[in-house]
Amino acid sequence: MRKAFVFYIIISFQLSCDSNQGNKMMFDAESNLYYTKTIINDSSYQFTFYDTDNIKTHQTNYVNHKMNGDAYEYFANDAIKVKMPYINNNADGKAIFYDSLGNITSTAQFKNDQLHGMQIEFDKNGDTIQVIENLEDRIISRTEYCKEPNIKASTVYNISKDVQKVICYNRMGEITDTRYIELGSKKTTNKNE
Repeated sequence: MRKAFVFYIIISFQLSCDSNQGNKMMFDAESNLYYTKTIINDSSYQFTFYDTDNIKTHQTNYVNHKMNGDAYEYFANDAIKVKMPYINNNADGKAIFYDSLGNITSTAQFKNDQLHGMQIEFDKNGDTIQVIENLEDRIISRTEYCKEPNIKASTVYNISKDVQKVICYNRMGEITDTRYIELGSKKTTNKNE
């Protein structure tokens, strides 16, 4: 019991010293900056990681030693690549993905570290390409927006793990075709069959 208590005191002392030492910079064996730790307050700090060329790659916020708040991944030009919200070490909220010019390429909703809600992809003009609805990391439906003149969109529903239902719409929003697709085979059944 006494050994365990002494061990606990030593570990607690090391952690408290580490968390109260102020800002830190860590370097790799070749003297390249690896990360910085910035103390925000008694329970909050921020890590910023760098590649071997000292270019910022990631930035993460911690509260009570858990990822909380927005985490960022960066392109080499320092533009944000991904903005991911965290609550208690879990991705939770709306993540935003960017191209190197700062344009949004997609968004995704997370809950408890799983895709949950809408996932939307955009083309370079900002037009919606695809909308995916997720429930606990499982795709419920997927709607693809077509550039073809007579088709507005097609929606795919996962009826079971083996069958998908595809609904195609015209520009007026009218259903033009409904098909069932057996996954793993090339068999397609039209609605009228």
